[in-house]
Amino acid sequence: MTQTYKVKDEYGNTIEATHENTLVKLILILNDGTKRFIGEIDKQTKILKLKRTREKHLMRVNNSYGINYFLIETGQLFEKVEITDDFTSWTISKDYLIDNCIIMNFKKQGFEVQKFITIEALDLYKNN
Repeated sequence: MTQTYKVKDEYGNTIEATHENTLVKLILILNDGTKRFIGEIDKQTKILKLKRTREKHLMRVNNSYGINYFLIETGQLFEKVEITDDFTSWTISKDYLIDNCIIMNFKKQGFEVQKFITIEALDLYKNN
């Protein structure tokens, strides 16, 4: 049975979580109706899976990837985060991200308080 939950931010943007058996699909719906796929949670392994394209998603100023602050700080269905880009993948604990990321706020762009982790820090958690 599919269930969908929605959480709205102060700017009218929504995170939509659709539960389908062992997966939770996460979509960001901006207040203008634009949708962005965030990632998915594997409920059995308790891993939030995120895909990134280095050319598009890498914050070049500090060589880092952003992760939605709200998900990391409040997510209860996962304990680890797997980030995969076009070169490699990393699996890191949610607790590490809570304690060690740089926080940046991109106002009014949709749940855009982000936690950033550098590629160098991620490389300590590279999957083989």
